[in-house]
Amino acid sequence: MNAKMDEIISDIGNLMIDAADVEFAKAWLYVEAEEGAIAPDLFYRTRDNRHVFRFADNELVNKIYELYTEFQSLGKQPWTTFSYMLGQDDKFSIDFGYDDIKPDDEDSDARKALWIQEHLGNVEIEYPE
Repeated sequence: MNAKMDEIISDIGNLMIDAADVEFAKAWLYVEAEEGAIAPDLFYRTRDNRHVFRFADNELVNKIYELYTEFQSLGKQPWTTFSYMLGQDDKFSIDFGYDDIKPDDEDSDARKALWIQEHLGNVEIEYPE
């Protein structure tokens, strides 16, 4: 990574915190991406152990796309999935995937369900009405 990417990744973490409308113990961001399309999903585990979903706002979407384009500007293979886990203590982990996918294809829901199972476990998620 470089200083610019480190800054973007830090900004993404701060935007995840800003997007939280709940007191959380852990936050996850799951993104599927391709040129011109970013599909992010935010999940939070609250301090009382509930799991909630929140939509990413435009600022977060734009920052994720900035990371995507920065990757490409460095001549790196564009990633198709991005996972970001943020703990209460500001510790984080990130993971880039390179599977041949399209965010809006028919397998997107199945991939997201598998990602949820792997990262959050077998939990009930509260979705906004």
